[in-house]
Amino acid sequence: MIDTKKLTVSASPHQKSADTTTGIMRDVIIALVPAGIAAVLVFGLRALAVIVVSVVSCVLAEFLSRKAMKKEDTITDLSAVVTGLLLAYNLPSNIPFWIVVLGAVIAIVVIKQMFGGIGQNFINPALGARVILMSAFPGRMSAGAFAGLNKSGWDVDALTGATPMGMVGLDGVKEGAPTLSELFFGNVSGCLGEVSAIALLLGGIYLMVRKVISPIIPCTYIATVAIFCMFAQGFDMYAVAYELLAGGLFLGAIFMATDYTTSPITKKGKIIAGIFCGVVTCIIRLWGSLPEGVSFSIILMNVFVPYFEDWTAPTPFGMNKKFSPKEVLVPTLTLFIIALVATLLLAMVNSVTADRIAAAKAAAEAEARQTVFPDAKNFVDKTDYFEATDADGNVIGYVFNTASKGYGGDVPLTVGIDATGSITGIVPGDLSNETPGLGQNASNDSFREQFVGKTGKVSGPVQ
Repeated sequence: MIDTKKLTVSASPHQKSADTTTGIMRDVIIALVPAGIAAVLVFGLRALAVIVVSVVSCVLAEFLSRKAMKKEDTITDLSAVVTGLLLAYNLPSNIPFWIVVLGAVIAIVVIKQMFGGIGQNFINPALGARVILMSAFPGRMSAGAFAGLNKSGWDVDALTGATPMGMVGLDGVKEGAPTLSELFFGNVSGCLGEVSAIALLLGGIYLMVRKVISPIIPCTYIATVAIFCMFAQGFDMYAVAYELLAGGLFLGAIFMATDYTTSPITKKGKIIAGIFCGVVTCIIRLWGSLPEGVSFSIILMNVFVPYFEDWTAPTPFGMNKKFSPKEVLVPTLTLFIIALVATLLLAMVNSVTADRIAAAKAAAEAEARQTVFPDAKNFVDKTDYFEATDADGNVIGYVFNTASKGYGGDVPLTVGIDATGSITGIVPGDLSNETPGLGQNASNDSFREQFVGKTGKVSGPVQ
């Protein structure tokens, strides 16, 4: 016989834990420290400055926005610090500080506080801010991808090479790409949180040992990428390992896809989310116009989380309904078919247009060479440059493909130089990210003609 006088009726949750938001966020901050140290060792004090500006901006944005909305102060829960760290880790080291501050405001005020604060945002704040910044400032967000290794100073040199993710594709890993050991231990270019796989793994292991995150999403996500790439890249295991270690896969899988607010709470939902992120990431990486797809895949997963949880919700106590595999298999199969169809369509488009795009690019490059060195009758490819020759095959000059630092990032340039070291012509590449004033003047013939005939210190084969 139950003594009803001893029963307590209260609102959920009925089972409470000793864990607090502040304690969980503190553990996440500790787990992110190794990646921050790796970024500072690779990029120098400029990386530390970006991290500090991002964290301080996020904390101030949360404090001021809560004051403006006349709500309780929440900066002591440390969630704004975590957002600041994750935002900084998704930025290049030479990003202007004002863009870092803008990203912090977008993450905290627009994505987090305007939707109710911690626990109410429907997408990851740091990733949402990153995607918006990428759309608004593509040149600035990608310019730092070529950051050189500068361990001591504030200035970050620029290299003319591609990012690690730009060095791998369906045809495998390109020559000159960073080695797997460099990717693993941290000696490559990229955003702050992408330079060291082992630093991210150490943080992930710490969070799993502390039971802050479940290993389901990270393991499923990474395993899906491995399996998908294995088949897509013709069982080239070196390329598969490269796909896993390069880019933001570990950062996204461990620290952002596992965000409590924007990831499923059911085990089956976590599995579906991991598979979904892995498939979308691979589609974007292998067939999309961007070399990286982690950010977009996680944000898309965030949007689908309510459906994943609805499909995989357990049967309420007292109901006779038994679990049916169809509840999980049907939507999962539907998503798989959608992803497969999208993959096939992208592959078809790529196969149809790849040769045409390559031919158009080659024709544009040939036209640029002829424009910068009109007296040449032929151009001999010397890998790093072209020799300009006359009708008899005599070398009369050289053509170089180089880059100049512009407002919106590096601007590719084709430059002709004669045998005396004088400039014969300049043709710029894409100027769409440049300012309407001086930056885009480079598209005007009269502006470029002022450099023709100029001489200066020339290195390489002209010397």
